[in-house]
Parts: sequence; C-alpha cells; structure tokens
Amino acid sequence: MVSKRKTKKPISIMSIVIFIFLSLWCLSMFACLFWLVNNSLKGQLEYEFSQVTLASEPMKYIRNYIDAFTEMTVKGNNMLNMLFNTIWVTCGNIGLQLISGVTFSYVIARYKFPGRNVIYWSVIVRMMLVVVGGLSATYKLYDTLHLTNSPLILITNLSGTAGFLVYYSVFKGISKDYAESAFIDGASHWKVFYKVMLPHASGAMIAMVIPAFIANWNEYMTYILYLDKYPGIAAGIYYFKLASEHHNYPMLLAAVVMSIIPAVAVFACFQKYFVNIDISGGLKG
Repeated sequence: MVSKRKTKKPISIMSIVIFIFLSLWCLSMFACLFWLVNNSLKGQLEYEFSQVTLASEPMKYIRNYIDAFTEMTVKGNNMLNMLFNTIWVTCGNIGLQLISGVTFSYVIARYKFPGRNVIYWSVIVRMMLVVVGGLSATYKLYDTLHLTNSPLILITNLSGTAGFLVYYSVFKGISKDYAESAFIDGASHWKVFYKVMLPHASGAMIAMVIPAFIANWNEYMTYILYLDKYPGIAAGIYYFKLASEHHNYPMLLAAVVMSIIPAVAVFACFQKYFVNIDISGGLKG
C-alpha cells in the first residue's frame, strides 16, 4: 500500500494580513494596559511632565494604590462600600438575567401553545428597537414605582430577553430523545428542564455570563441614573474626578487598575471554557 502524504496547504496572503492585523490589535490592547499601570506608578509632577516614559520610581509611588483605596470617598461611600455595591448589582443583574432568559427561552423553544409565535416575534422586534431615546420615560417609570435608589431595581432584569436568541437556538437544537427518555422514566417537566436541558445549555450560559459580568462590572450609567446613593466603582471614580479640584491622575489611574482586576481575573479563569464553548444541541435525528 502506498501511504498518502499529507500536503500542506499554502498560506494565503489574506491569512497573513489577518494574522498581522490581529497581532497589532492585541499589541495595542497590551500597550494601553501597560500605559495605565505604568502611569499609575508615577508622581503627579512626573505624570504631567511625561506620560510615555517609564516610571522612574515605581516602588515609591505604589502608595498611589493605598491613597486611592483610603481617600476615594463618594457620597459617604468609601472604596469598600463601592466595591460591595458593584458586587451585589453585578451578581444580581447577571443572576436574574440568566434565570429569566434561560427559562423564557426554554418555554418558547420547547413548548407549543397559542400565541407562541406572537411572543417570539414580539421579542425579536423589541430587540431591534432603540431604547436610548426612552431613558427619560424609563427613569420616570422607575421613580414612580420607587425603584430608584433601591435594590428593587434589580427586578427590571426579569424581562427574559437577555441572550434570548442564543438560548432559543440551543434549546431548539437539542434532540427530543433526551426529554422523551426522561418523561418515560417518570421525570416531571421541571426535572427535565433542570436535569437534562440545562447541562446541554451550560456552554451557552458560560458564553453569555462572562461578557455580561465584564459589562456590568464596568457599568456606570445605571448607578448615575438609578442608583445615585449606591455608587459602584466605575461611577465612584467618575464622581471623585468631578468633585476634585486638583486632579491626582496617577491616583485615579491606580483606582482604575484596581477596578479592572476582578474583571480580568474572571476572564482569565474562564477563558478556557469561553474559547472552547460548545453550543451544539446533542444528538440529532
């Protein structure tokens, strides 16, 4: 028998161009992060003199981080309070979005009932609408319902539309054999959903939770508009910059570095699951 030799495909020019473009893009991201950390380790005069040179005494100005942690107080909230506010708002938003989005998408995808198509297309149309222009009306509604400056604002995440198309496609693609086998064994509808369907959707859930965590952690408009008395870290840095007469930018940059550490840590821990995500629907046919 003659062994077949695998012939290597020639590298196309387009592949080289894409590789160079992505490499430069990654380097630009690292350059921004390096600039941020480097300037957070400078004194105020050194920062004003030059923002592109290396910090001359980085160990001396590590105190910028201590000063940012101890001195940054916004509306009676210190850094620990702002960190706590960011945690409960972020976890609350993601948790309620995940619960409502997964359950709503599962019902629409797996059950047939009158009006299902109307609900489906209503959600699609709702996702196409621009909501920025309705911020004033939204604020008036939340304020009338006494949701502003209250943890009850989190219930607004129970819309069920977060990640709807992703979850819908996942549940729609899961083979019916799994559910039918579970029903034959005496499983209830809830047990089929919890024990059979959710494990198949775990990849999609991780894929949606990671960017949602990063977006919610860096969010500041929600705190400014609806949670003025509960500032998060991002909003706190913004308020502190506005209130300061003499801006100590190295200290502000140190606060920014500390604020992004949790988001970077979460992505670093879960990037393996995020990159190798599998949203296939199991057996087909």
